[in-house]
This record gives sequence, C-alpha cells and structure tokens, in this order.
Amino acid sequence: MRTQSLKNGVLAFWTLAIGLLGYAGGVTSVAGLMTLLVLACVPPLVILHFWGVPSQSMSETIQKVLR
Repeated sequence: MRTQSLKNGVLAFWTLAIGLLGYAGGVTSVAGLMTLLVLACVPPLVILHFWGVPSQSMSETIQKVLR
C-alpha cells in the first residue's frame, strides 16, 4: 500500500507542477494548452505502466505461511 501512496503523490506533484508552470508562463494558445496536457499526462501514464509492485520479502512470505 505504501508504494501506491508514493506513486499517487509523485503523479499529483508532477501534474500540479506542470499546471503551475503553464499558469506562470501565461500559456493561453490552444497549441500551448495541448502541449501542457501532453506533458502533464504522458509521463505519469508511463510511470504507472512501468512502476511495478515490489516483490514480497522473505519475512512477508513466512508470515503469510504461518497464518
């Protein structure tokens, strides 16, 4: 569960940072907004796809067997 929280935090930070950069830069054109949309969405989607769940530790495996 900790990995999921970390993943969500990183993705929220990235999206917020791109949004703030766009606002601070005064982006108002359609092309600029579309570029911001791509920059805000594509990297988090790639991270979600490749950031796997860590494998189970030996201690977790033993605890699971003992239950």
